[in-house]
Amino acid sequence: MSDLVIHKELKGTELLISLDGKLNTFTASNLEAELRQNIDSVETLVIDMKNLTYISSSGLRVIMKAEQIMSQNGKMILRNVQQDVMDVLEVTGLSEDLNIEN
Repeated sequence: MSDLVIHKELKGTELLISLDGKLNTFTASNLEAELRQNIDSVETLVIDMKNLTYISSSGLRVIMKAEQIMSQNGKMILRNVQQDVMDVLEVTGLSEDLNIEN
């Protein structure tokens, strides 16, 4: 059962990933696989969270792993972060470590 839809758009060296639904224990591996497949060839990774309604610790782990990889090769941007997801990022202190554009 997947509560997450992942849209992917590659424009040159920029990869745009749009997340729709919930990034949790059951769906985090889907995002991780998608990123693993594409992350080495891009300089900018944009994760659009406009339609992401929930993020769990498993989802946070995938986001932080992507940030770690991208910090060596380029940059990662979280865009359109909804308030519920932003609250989780702020409570965990991760909002300080991530490049967030709203």
